[in-house]
Amino acid sequence: DAHIAVKPVQGQRAITHTPNSSAGKLAEAARNNRRWHQVLEQSTAVRELINEITQHQISEKSILKKQTRGKPLSNHLQQVLTELGRVREIQNWIRELRAESEAIEDAAVEAFHSDDIVEQPDLRQRLDAATAAWDQLLLRLYARTAPTGSVSLAFFSEDPITLLEYAAAYRNLAESLGLVILEVLYRLPEDNFRFCKPFPLELLTSDAVEFWHEDALVDKDNSLTPYLQREWKLAPRGGLIGCGLRITGKGAHLHFAAEGGIHAFPKVGDSPRPTVWVKLLEEDLVRHCPDAKLTRRGALPDDPPRRIFNASAISDRECDEPIINAVGTLAEKLALVVKTAARQRLVKIVLE
Repeated sequence: DAHIAVKPVQGQRAITHTPNSSAGKLAEAARNNRRWHQVLEQSTAVRELINEITQHQISEKSILKKQTRGKPLSNHLQQVLTELGRVREIQNWIRELRAESEAIEDAAVEAFHSDDIVEQPDLRQRLDAATAAWDQLLLRLYARTAPTGSVSLAFFSEDPITLLEYAAAYRNLAESLGLVILEVLYRLPEDNFRFCKPFPLELLTSDAVEFWHEDALVDKDNSLTPYLQREWKLAPRGGLIGCGLRITGKGAHLHFAAEGGIHAFPKVGDSPRPTVWVKLLEEDLVRHCPDAKLTRRGALPDDPPRRIFNASAISDRECDEPIINAVGTLAEKLALVVKTAARQRLVKIVLE
């Protein structure tokens, strides 16, 4: 999980020094959890929630009058009641979690100042549950105004092994988050490639310079010669120059819409550090036409890396600080850094 610094609590409840015991660390974590609930109550997200409840309550009075008179409710008024139930549920959830965070903090601070400085397992379990519930609450608040639709990413690299492994890591992460994936790879055409059908007239007469035909990408300015082929599955292929993913579902934008940029990987021997260019597409993945220059070496952007994987650490411009002790497979490291960045982004979005 991401580490988020918070301001120290003042007054009687404050812990005046950095705790070293497990009970002291638990009390500090409980204090941080409670403080985030304090911050949430002053956030724009909660103010908007309360305003929405107030507006729906005005409609509710009219609805109750109609019901007492036995008049049927329109679909709109039924939707108002449904939405009012949803926002009240969130408001009650906020209050319950705030109360639980205060109770956990009180118990943890009391345990810290008692003679028994051993961490209490039941408190740890309560705090872990409260932390998980906090994350779910933020996601629920974010989902109220979150962008909908899909995120399409394209991946390009001169190192086909790293390229394929990295794109597959994104696919696996998205699937683990319950998102729907469309995958594609781009490779140089086979030497014996031939079209089976003539070009449709509407493609030949359109304004587009490049277009796909029979999953081959052609350029009108280059005698309609195909310069790329695509396949709808990630797999090792000769001539591989790129991959693509369309990621759809709740949380797709939160986790993947800020992934664009140059991603750098550990060096192997004297070879240059491998890099992958992750491009956030403005168009849908199905319509994306990679630039012909990407089929040649030296065509990737010469930008500073936005993410650098080292042996056991990851630096990323979207994370507040480097992630240390990052071990495991590339897929595991990617999941760690993407979730860390998404969690920090979520806190900023909801608590602004």
